[in-house]
Amino acid sequence: MFGCAFTDRHVTLTPPTTIPQTFSPSTPSANQKTISVARPQDLRPDPTTVGNIKNGYGMVTAQVRSNNDIPMWVTNSIIQGLEQAGYRVERVETVETARTPVAIDIAVSRVFTEHVAGFITVTGKGDIAAQIEVYRDGSRILRRMYAGKYEDRNFFVSTSADAYQVLLDAAMKDFLRKTLTDLVSALDRAFADAS
Repeated sequence: MFGCAFTDRHVTLTPPTTIPQTFSPSTPSANQKTISVARPQDLRPDPTTVGNIKNGYGMVTAQVRSNNDIPMWVTNSIIQGLEQAGYRVERVETVETARTPVAIDIAVSRVFTEHVAGFITVTGKGDIAAQIEVYRDGSRILRRMYAGKYEDRNFFVSTSADAYQVLLDAAMKDFLRKTLTDLVSALDRAFADAS
């Protein structure tokens, strides 16, 4: 292993430039396609860190920290995917303050990266999880936990934060691939049921 295990790494996370699209863009009329997304909740056990740096003995000696708001990174990534699916998104403080019939609440429970040393190799891991709730006219119609993971079995532990950022970016793409298909389907049903 290379690099200093005693120095925190700082990552800057942005929504992916391409969203994995495993769904067909929806086709409701323009006035039906507007949804609200509430300010996300941060339910992570330690909101000050997004990962661990370990020394050669597997002991945590430093942290991976984010330069930006993690729950907003997750939410902005979801919003970008919803917009690509044909929805117009209004941001609101809470689901209760939404002016649209359909609203989404997001609670981020995990965004984490670390490396795990094996006998011969080092595996880098990225992990993202969030609970998403969809409301129609104030009643919850969907509540589901979504997760995205990524593992690099040939992870090179370096002094750079870039390696950890790559792990989180790849985990985000997996998270969006799994989440958006289901979420767009639920939103399409919500609008179909309302008509």
